[in-house]
Amino acid sequence: MQFLVTALDGTDELAPQRRSDAREEHLKGAKALKDSGHILEVGPILSDDDKMIGSFILCEFDSRAALEDCLNNDIYSKTGVWVNIDIKPVKVAFR
Repeated sequence: MQFLVTALDGTDELAPQRRSDAREEHLKGAKALKDSGHILEVGPILSDDDKMIGSFILCEFDSRAALEDCLNNDIYSKTGVWVNIDIKPVKVAFR
């Protein structure tokens, strides 16, 4: 199943620092998921002034539960970088 995930960061004054502190570990995990075929496309969501305020993930997992487990184990979830995660099933038409 394919999914579009939007994960928004917290908006408190420490949110950018939490993202920065966890970024290296998060990117290692994202690369492993990309290499395994789970992540199709991924990147930051930006504010109008080009600051990172969240993440988008176009991905493929066997089930929503498997995706949720993966997201819950991401360092961004564990450290409170992501505070609002939305998951929608999608079908990619072109790649």
